[in-house]
Amino acid sequence: MSEAASEPGDPRRARSRIAIRFAIRLALLGGCVALFVRFADLHSLGNAIREMSLATFAIAMLLDWGFYVVESWRLCRLSLRRYRFMALWRSRMAAGLVTNVLPGMASGELLRIFMIDRYRPGNKLYVGLLLLANRVYGLLALASLFLVAFAIDRHRLPTLVEAHLVPIVVGCVVVLPTPLLLRIRPVRGAMVRLIRGMRGRMKRIAYTVFNATSHFCDPTRWALALASSTLSNALLIGVFWVTGRAVGADLTLTEWAVCLPLAAFASFLPIGFGSIGPQDATFVVVGKLTGHPIERLLAASVLIHVIQIAATAPGLLYLSETRAVISDAGRAGLQLARRARGKR
Repeated sequence: MSEAASEPGDPRRARSRIAIRFAIRLALLGGCVALFVRFADLHSLGNAIREMSLATFAIAMLLDWGFYVVESWRLCRLSLRRYRFMALWRSRMAAGLVTNVLPGMASGELLRIFMIDRYRPGNKLYVGLLLLANRVYGLLALASLFLVAFAIDRHRLPTLVEAHLVPIVVGCVVVLPTPLLLRIRPVRGAMVRLIRGMRGRMKRIAYTVFNATSHFCDPTRWALALASSTLSNALLIGVFWVTGRAVGADLTLTEWAVCLPLAAFASFLPIGFGSIGPQDATFVVVGKLTGHPIERLLAASVLIHVIQIAATAPGLLYLSETRAVISDAGRAGLQLARRARGKR
């Protein structure tokens, strides 16, 4: 091999590493499929999938579209309209579609950073913090979603929840205002003193993170983000619940509310393609823990994949933009790799 081919950041070596990682993920996904075949009755799985009607499929797609609309609107308001709604929605459609062939949902979030930054170049750190704040508020809003599910589903609560209902409710109420702690003067003062002790580039990054975080934790934006996150989570639970009912997976709203964050967390692990693989494994685990037939839950998971792919189909209109962003992200990654190796 020539000397040039062995230099750090060589495109051929980069492509080789990507191919190896792709093969590893494919093997892990194959392992998940093998487990499903081992524990599930494929005939029952196929029958359950066929129980989904076109009308129910359309309703689930509308709920999924509603989720994307509310999320894009929330990001627009959290950024004080620095980024237009349509720009955020386009990035959601394109990244959501392409994520189905990327390693985990985290890759889709990284792609969105580059896509959104094209509208106001040079603000990738801010965009990354904006998307992180969106995820954090989505996680916090699960507490309010649980409270709603408990009220609606009070006669069908799982045994574990019913046995510890009071502390769970108190915990949900207490966790909701935690972002507002960053607005308390002593807390802010302690963070500023900590940042002042830093140096160079790390200090500048820390100040950017601090200012952006304080901005996202403003009481007005906190209330708006929590309310809209609760609504978007409810729409996503609606997709799960409607699809589950259609295939005979009779989980309660509380069980679906628990299943949602587990599936979302698993989807960020790079062991499949987007949510394909991790979500299905999560549904199998939920079925084993709750005693529901895993064939019905797997059928719901497969259909949810199809619904989400169909709902993000408008992203096909922006694939040319996505290709340019992926190319830019690849070049940025190679430059960072060269710098890191040059400092060794």
